[in-house]
Amino acid sequence: MTDPPRFRYFLSDNAHPVLPGSALWSDPLPMHPATPTAGAGAWRYGDYFEALTTFLLADGLPAVSAVLSGRAGRPIAVRDLADLRIYLEKHGQFYHPARVEIAPGDGAFVINAALSAAGQNIIDAEYRLLQRLGQQFASPYLPRVFARGRVRSGGARQIHLFLGEWFEEYHEFHLTWDPARRRRRIRVWHPQHTGLFLSRRQTLDLYTRAAWILTSFYDIETLAQIYPWHHAAGDFVVRRIEDRIDLKLITVRRYRSPLDDQEVRTEDRDPAWLMQGLLIFLVNLSIRMRLDRLDGVGRMVWAAAEAVEGTLCGFLAALQTKTRPACLPAPPADCFRVYLLTLGRQVWTDTARDILAACDPRSPERPVIEAHLRQHVADLYDGVRALLGRCGGHPSGGPSDGPGDEGE
Repeated sequence: MTDPPRFRYFLSDNAHPVLPGSALWSDPLPMHPATPTAGAGAWRYGDYFEALTTFLLADGLPAVSAVLSGRAGRPIAVRDLADLRIYLEKHGQFYHPARVEIAPGDGAFVINAALSAAGQNIIDAEYRLLQRLGQQFASPYLPRVFARGRVRSGGARQIHLFLGEWFEEYHEFHLTWDPARRRRRIRVWHPQHTGLFLSRRQTLDLYTRAAWILTSFYDIETLAQIYPWHHAAGDFVVRRIEDRIDLKLITVRRYRSPLDDQEVRTEDRDPAWLMQGLLIFLVNLSIRMRLDRLDGVGRMVWAAAEAVEGTLCGFLAALQTKTRPACLPAPPADCFRVYLLTLGRQVWTDTARDILAACDPRSPERPVIEAHLRQHVADLYDGVRALLGRCGGHPSGGPSDGPGDEGE
């Protein structure tokens, strides 16, 4: 008879084990204040780890076995998965994600676990979106997903989960006050390096790659796009590779066109219509790229103008790879360059104001956008003219490194 897998539980690393029967095992699991649990009663750490274990034994381990077999080029049976460690990574607004390590060196996976009503309302749709977009775009920027399920724990409580790809050595990042430089900079949340700030070049590279990723998923003809997304929620994760960086997008809450609720006939989608859609996408992208919460949990803050430069470079580079819709006389990147150079500053201002007007008046982002909108339009207008001539290309292997200095 084969012994069952051995499970061990931790908070974030091996230095913080959570032992069954310990005081912490019975402590309430922290929840985001705006998202109460779905069902009656508070979740405890023990409930959480037991639910993840149940999910892995029922649905997760067969999927893990298949993935590891494909990587190794040989069969790896469920019975071979003898040592599993589950690390609770974060108490998020929608999910409590965990990292699952399969024996030393055999690989890691993520389990996104939705305990709240807010998380459970989106988790099934997100699973399907990650599946569909990963296949449709053959994208290396999104995590692959492998299995999903639900586990009931005590009365009406239920947890929804899915198993996905874990991006090793990729970490959350946020704007942080750097007292040495006396300004806000992007700090990587690396567990071993708490003061890991990005250089100017790396910061430009980060914004370039984020804009590249989001634009690569934008559908020129339908206006379908990944939205909403938030730096404040840690939707992107970064990996430093010497003086360079790489970026992944780890969540897709929605992928749709803003015109889904409107009847727009195919014959109405002329070149001017497509160009206007791209302009709205670009302006909204440039605004959202500058928003973050200080240290990920503090007040809403606004990134420096280098975010605009990186956004423009990434957007234009990704646009260069788009195929030409039938109604356009030339590749979309060429058409859009010409279109942008015909626009006066007032068009940019009006577009930005329309985006602001569409913001929820209760959103903490709105007053921050409003306070910076005039200068942002100037940064964007001037940046387009400064960068159009030198950021339209796309070197092989990924988005451009972005212009800028080698270091600070």
